Amino acid sequence: MRALGKSHNLPREAYAILSGITLSALGNGLVLPFFVVYLHQARGLPVAIAGLVLSWMGVASLLFAPAVGWLIDHFGPKPALIFGLAVSAIGYASLGFVTNVPQAFGAATFCAIGLGTLWPSQSAFLAEVTNEEQRERVFASSFALLNLGIAVGSIIASLSVGTMHASSFTRLYVGDGLTYLLYVGVVLSIRGSGSRSRVERSERRMNPNPGSWRDVLGDRAFRRVWLFSFVAIFFGYSQLEIGFASYAILIVHAKPALLAWAFAANTIAIASFQMWVLKRVRGVRRSSALALAAGLWGLSWGAVGLSGLTRGLIFLVLAQVIFAAGEMVWSPVLPAVVNDLAPPHLRGRYNAASGAAWQVGLILGPSMAGTLLGAGADRLWLLLTVSGCALAAVLALSLRKVLPRDGKITP
Repeated sequence: MRALGKSHNLPREAYAILSGITLSALGNGLVLPFFVVYLHQARGLPVAIAGLVLSWMGVASLLFAPAVGWLIDHFGPKPALIFGLAVSAIGYASLGFVTNVPQAFGAATFCAIGLGTLWPSQSAFLAEVTNEEQRERVFASSFALLNLGIAVGSIIASLSVGTMHASSFTRLYVGDGLTYLLYVGVVLSIRGSGSRSRVERSERRMNPNPGSWRDVLGDRAFRRVWLFSFVAIFFGYSQLEIGFASYAILIVHAKPALLAWAFAANTIAIASFQMWVLKRVRGVRRSSALALAAGLWGLSWGAVGLSGLTRGLIFLVLAQVIFAAGEMVWSPVLPAVVNDLAPPHLRGRYNAASGAAWQVGLILGPSMAGTLLGAGADRLWLLLTVSGCALAAVLALSLRKVLPRDGKITP
């Protein structure tokens, strides 16, 4: 639990959720590096189809987002989280047994609905059991433990998969599904919070203004936060997997093993230094911290460009470390901003809408990287990523005018 740093004083319920996040992240790490490889080499699906399955997961999650927001607000984050975990367990365990394209899309749909419910309900639950002063700390702890779990799971997977035989991957996907079920057990142990009683649901229905998606969309401050999030994710985060890997292989001619080390450096840095970074940004305004995160992502893409100019492979690893620094600033602040803007009865919808910014960015962003790098326009791609991150930083600074609680970070 070193990744938690000085996160004592958090409520017991928060610790329970954080332990569940670590469990599910460990399972996620078992399968995260292998999705396309598994479907293509172990199950014989064309690479293009495997890519479409991955894209469909983002689309399906986005389509389900409005229902997720309602589910959380109506029943509470605890039942929604249990639902998301159960569906994720079914989806990921089923992926281990797919043999054809329809089965792959079917299992991926379960995964998408499960994760699309899990993430916003998890954030809403953490926000419900903490106060405003604790939220940066709890979200930072969540992100650190998420990366720690993924790192450990990836190591276990790399030691377990000796061949491309389907049975090796089946065990990993079943193991991933089991970690979600273990998380369900953790959530069930939480008493007295996270659920809405029948009386509370009835009172909400009787309320002349129970809250709706119209209220979320009508929140000017949240719309600005959403726009900033989308721009930062589109030009920053969504370029990380396809854009970074493609540039490193096609332009820098890096070996795949180096990419593994670069991504490992990112994950290890976050797991090790997340709480330290949170202490370093104490007293910084949230809008300034978000601008710093976007700026660091832009600097990371600049380091990637240096690797192309100099063929210096060290710049690829450095880029991932710089990107991790941006993530460590972003991860505690953005969720806290969203949940402080959200009225308690609309927290589910706000978190679902915030998750939609991620999904839209992650769906559209890789297509830009693939198109430009595939056409040999690597300099244009770098220019757009760096400029886009700079634009995101400007948008973050402009939030100071609209955020009602643009206070200083208090880890």
